[in-house]
This record gives sequence, structure tokens and C-alpha cells, in this order.
Amino acid sequence: MSLISFDLGLKCDANRSFIDQDAPPLPHMDAPPTDWTPYNDQAEFEMAEFLFMCNQMSAKQINTLLYLWAAILIKHNDTPPFANHRDMYATIDATPLSDTPWKSFMMSYNGVRPKQDVPPWMAQYNVWYRDSLQMDVIAQNEENHGSTFVPLIIGSNKTVVSVTTGQTEYHPLYLSIGNIHNSVRRAHRNSVVLIGFLSIPKSMKEHNNNVKYRNFRRQLFQCSLAKIFESVKPFMETFDVTCFLDGHFRQTVHSLGPYIADYPEQLILSGIMQNWCPRCLANRKDLDGTQPCLHRHEAHTELLIEQLTYKQAWYEHGIIANVIISCLLKLTKSNLSCPLC
Repeated sequence: MSLISFDLGLKCDANRSFIDQDAPPLPHMDAPPTDWTPYNDQAEFEMAEFLFMCNQMSAKQINTLLYLWAAILIKHNDTPPFANHRDMYATIDATPLSDTPWKSFMMSYNGVRPKQDVPPWMAQYNVWYRDSLQMDVIAQNEENHGSTFVPLIIGSNKTVVSVTTGQTEYHPLYLSIGNIHNSVRRAHRNSVVLIGFLSIPKSMKEHNNNVKYRNFRRQLFQCSLAKIFESVKPFMETFDVTCFLDGHFRQTVHSLGPYIADYPEQLILSGIMQNWCPRCLANRKDLDGTQPCLHRHEAHTELLIEQLTYKQAWYEHGIIANVIISCLLKLTKSNLSCPLC
């Protein structure tokens, strides 16, 4: 029996027991073509799609349209497909796109607030997401032998999303896996999925250099990611059972793989100062030096934080120690319970 597969592991049933590898998958039951749940019919679905996706009509204009529609239909003892914009939004939210529904959690600044003129960034933020589900450590567990290893590739985009989100600004968060062949990835065949919207703290220009605001912005980003990938953590060292697109169940072990981000986001992710390298230990004054340089490592960063003062970590190594301690280390030691929640 092979160890962990980077392609497809051994087939199993829903109860985690391996089965005959030549057995056909269980029959898939597709919904009938007349089933438009939660919409009453195809016309109602296409109306919601037109208003929400194509026209991107505002809630106020949707209400006006449905009011006029109702006035026309009342003499026929009929009603429009939706009572108002809230009814339409609720129907859209109930649309079964897949087995992973959208969820949300709230984060807020929990420090001391001024009694007057509270900065706008000290607000509450909704983060929307879908559950996303050390190679040597995994292979040491014999129960994982025969499993499919699924590294998660994560990326975020600083493009601001505000349409149809109540004018709240978000950064989209994307997910792919390392098992997809390059031919599929290059063909853009749905190899990347949207799994979340990361909130952007509201601020004004005078707050940009405020230390509390900048630390809160970093913590909000990091803690949101920790919460979103909370469901993956139990299956990084032991397997989960997943139904693949071929209809077969397989044991899968997950791992956080590369994070694709531009330089500003790399700094927020790593807790590193501007003008320092988030990947290596090169001094910011000699980034192009010819001497070999070691990569940053979690254990080394934690050791520096334990041995140095915050000021030394900042100026000598470019590490924002108070952010890493208050967010990253606490999340690890408290089972991902965010100090901002």
C-alpha cells in the first residue's frame, strides 16, 4: 500500500473503510429539470438573476419596481414573484449552490475607545466565508496511509468589493488546491473558488499612521483567516472523508500551502515591517546583498520575540512583536479563539 498520494488516494466508503478499487461509484441523484427550489419557477429565478447579477439594481429601486408590478397585477388577483428586496435577497441566500453554504462572524476593536469622536475604524465588522476544508508528520500516522494529500492554495485580492454588499468594502479571498493539473488550471476551468470576503477597516487619512489602527488592521486580517480555516485544522494530521467528483469517497488530509499575495499583504500576513523582506532574514538596508541569507521560520520568530524587547525585534529584525503575540500565538494556544471577537 502506498503512502500519501499527491494525485488520488484509495477509494473508501462514507464510513472510512477502504473498498474494492474497481468498484463503480454510487449512483448520483440529480434534481429534475423542473425543480427550481427555492424559486417557484424558472421565470422567478431569472428575474432574481437579472435584478441582482445583471442589472445590479439597488434595494430601493427593486422595491419601487415590485410595488408598480403589484399595482398592475392586483386586478388579476395575482402578485409579483417577490414582496420586496428583502424577500428577494432571502430567496437568493437560500439558493442551494453547493454543500458549503455561506457563513459569517463578527469582529470588533475591543480596546479602549475615546469618549468623544470615536474613530470609524473602531467599529464592528462582518466577515463572510465558506468552509474550506507537514508532510512528514502526516506520514508518521499509519492511519493516513492511502489518503489523498490536498494542499490548499490561498490568495486574496486588494480589489475592493462594494456592489450588493451594502456599500461595505471587502477584500475577496480565493482558494484552489495543489492537486489540479496545470492544463485545467491554465484553461480557467473553475479551478479557483471564492471562499470569503475580508473586511476592510473604515478609516480616514489622519488615522493611517495611528499605531492602534495599524495593529488592529493587521489583527483583523490575520484573525479572520484563522477563523475561516478553523475547520481545516483537525484534518491536517489525520484524515477526513470527502466525496470526489467521480462519485467515490476518499480519505483526505489537508495542509495550508502557498498564499498568493502582493507585498503589502505579505507584510500583514507575516507581521513584518515595511521595507523588510517577509520571507528572509536580510536586513532592510542590504536586501540585495551578495551574502546568503536564511529564510524566516516560525520557531525562529517566536524565539526572537521571547528573547528580545519589542523595540529590538522591530528595529533589528523588522518583526512587529506585539501583533504576533496578541494574535498569532494566542490563536494557536487557544484553539483559534480570536481575541477580537
